[in-house]
Amino acid sequence: MKIKAASWSNHPGRVQKRVLLSRKVLGRTFGVLTCAIVLVACSTNSGQPQATTSSGSLSGHDQSGWVTHRGRWLVNANGQVLMFHGVNLVLKDAPYYPSAFGFDAQYAQWLSSNGFDLVRLGVLASGEMPSPGVISSSYVGHIVDTVNLLARFHIYVLLDWHQDDYGPYFGGDGMPNWMTLTNGQPDKQFAFPLDYTFNPALQEAFQAFWNNQQVPGGKGLQDYYVEMLKAVASKVATNPWVIGYEVMNEPWPGTSWNKCTFGNGCPQLDASELDPFYARAAQAIRSVDSRHMIFLEPFVLFNFGGAPTHISIPKGITNVGLAFHQYALSASQAQQVFNNAIGWSSSTGGALLNTEWSNSSSIPGVGGLDSIEAQENLEDHNFMPFTYWVMNNCDIACSSNQYAAMFYNLKDPPTGLNVNTAVDMSLIRPEAMKLSGTPLSTNYSGTTFAYAWSPVRSSISTRYPIGSISTFFMPKLIYPNGYSVSVSGPARVVSPPDAQVLEISQTDSGQSIGIEVLAK
Repeated sequence: MKIKAASWSNHPGRVQKRVLLSRKVLGRTFGVLTCAIVLVACSTNSGQPQATTSSGSLSGHDQSGWVTHRGRWLVNANGQVLMFHGVNLVLKDAPYYPSAFGFDAQYAQWLSSNGFDLVRLGVLASGEMPSPGVISSSYVGHIVDTVNLLARFHIYVLLDWHQDDYGPYFGGDGMPNWMTLTNGQPDKQFAFPLDYTFNPALQEAFQAFWNNQQVPGGKGLQDYYVEMLKAVASKVATNPWVIGYEVMNEPWPGTSWNKCTFGNGCPQLDASELDPFYARAAQAIRSVDSRHMIFLEPFVLFNFGGAPTHISIPKGITNVGLAFHQYALSASQAQQVFNNAIGWSSSTGGALLNTEWSNSSSIPGVGGLDSIEAQENLEDHNFMPFTYWVMNNCDIACSSNQYAAMFYNLKDPPTGLNVNTAVDMSLIRPEAMKLSGTPLSTNYSGTTFAYAWSPVRSSISTRYPIGSISTFFMPKLIYPNGYSVSVSGPARVVSPPDAQVLEISQTDSGQSIGIEVLAK
């Protein structure tokens, strides 16, 4: 069959079309093999107070060695559980790196001062390898510069190789045109994400990738892809503020996608498509970096709650986790996403990190998930570290996605009308940061914050030693006049009064420790 290598000259009238529809909101009707779009209204900051910040960077995270994991929990070198409260920073327009759009130290300081301790930083193949086999050292350098900038403010980084709709050829982002092999299939132009289910050319492009099909005159698609992973990993391998690598954002199953929508999912496709690719990717990363974590994503249909994933941890590869997303359209499906993720961790021993979720306030019939607060409550009650979608408003086009973005334009300072207050005031809340123990319960309502944990290490029968510290972020936005703390169990407060980072020290070997924080 003739191989079709896509180029923009094939589609002189094509525009980048994902701006027509809301980000990531994809429903499914299980009786038929189709997808439905739910439009999402934009949030505004009109008439609402602006989020306030403290000066300087937050010191809640010192550098306690490399991030690893103990079962589902991400941990530092001291064995403390890291409950990341982070955000995505993904630039999908050329030149595909944050500083070109204005991201700088004042934004890093804003994040740190407001309790955001992890950034999922997008790496775009179109920027990293614009032609077959040629790594753009300039692009990689810009990505590394952003990693180093965030590290200065004690913000961890997860590097995410991002794609949506496969690449620019289909009006999305990710793979450059030379990596888009459609094998003569008709290109039926649907807006994202309907392309996935109705466009044979896009499905074939993914299938060509899973088949590691050769680029005309070159190597296989996956062979080039893992070169990109290796090129970045070699530059950050010694940086302890990098937690690891997310191999591919939201992979699509190719031409047999309908097997993955419900029931038990698609274990055969997990085994035949994702597993070999992730093994190849992990080996490439480990050839230059033996320490950082490697995060695998299930097929994107996992994120709606209908079916589990069966992807395996590559043989001989340690320090592996599952990066999943939360875009369910009902409360029960949302909890099922978490149940499926926790089930995967229980069966594999891998770590868990929710690397995308977002506001879905215009979706009818969703009930408690119609606000960021309700969604974040669900994250917290499942004790799930996360990165929120999205910090920046440039999601293909900078005029789209205002309902979700924390800021409207990175070229302007993170102050005043550039702050999407409705989003930011919902995201900034008291949070656990580092736990010398295993979380038991949490609750946040108004200005009252409660948290309980066991000083026993999860999965092993040892306790954290007396004097172990647990830390919590107490935002000035919520506690402008300070707060009071009551402690139950064998622990005491060791931080200064009203400190933005509340520190609790274990004083004895009790069964559980609890705190309740009230506004003054």
